Amino acid sequence: MSRAWASGLSLVLLLMVSVTYLLVGVLHVRPLASSYPLTIQLAESGGLLPNQDVTLHGVRIGSVDSLTFTGTGVNAVVNVDGGVRVPASAVVRVSGLSPAGEQYLDFSAGSDTGPFLTAGDVITRDRTDIPVTPAQLLSHADGVLAQVDPSKIERIKEELSLSAAGPRKLTDIVDGGVFLLATLDSVLPETVSAIKDSRTVLSAAVDVNGASRPPHAICAALSRVSMPWTGATAHSSTRLRRFCMPPTSFSTTTPTPWCSCWPTWP
Repeated sequence: MSRAWASGLSLVLLLMVSVTYLLVGVLHVRPLASSYPLTIQLAESGGLLPNQDVTLHGVRIGSVDSLTFTGTGVNAVVNVDGGVRVPASAVVRVSGLSPAGEQYLDFSAGSDTGPFLTAGDVITRDRTDIPVTPAQLLSHADGVLAQVDPSKIERIKEELSLSAAGPRKLTDIVDGGVFLLATLDSVLPETVSAIKDSRTVLSAAVDVNGASRPPHAICAALSRVSMPWTGATAHSSTRLRRFCMPPTSFSTTTPTPWCSCWPTWP
């Protein structure tokens, strides 16, 4: 009889331990822990469901209590552990453990300093983000495929399937691209340095081109300047005449002017 009681007691203890593990370890039930509610405004649910996790920088801090449709979006009410302080500047994103995994809410803040969220605070929609839905992904993929020219794809297929060497041609194309990328990667520092140096050289060339104006252009600019010629400027005008002379015509005789400003000099 005592052995039967011992077996029954063992089964009861095993059942209690199993239930406790399921409630605390798996379902994260905290009967003695305090929490405070927050309301998060979302454009869509993003696959979020009640009782899913709420995290702060990836660490679990609570769970989703309920989801309510508002007509223009979804309000998610979450319960955050009372011992956790969430910065008021935090943004919220609906994330997934994997493409096929369950969703969860993740708080992300740039700093851990206050002010902090309190019970009943509302996080507006402009501070939330949801993942791209499969419908949106398929719509965008359809737009990308619409840009592909079927005739060009058909031509590529014909070029690669002219003979049994078609797969070999494709392999050579891929190998050539890999070799090109590897070569460019090996000379990346030299390429960057050459681009920087060429920028300096081209900038200097532009400056030199602007400064090295031909003499006749300089004389034309001087002819548009209205200034009184006095005896003090006579010597300067002689120098300007010589500047406008052809290199082989410097003499005391009157040269043939080669700029339009010559007639304006005394």
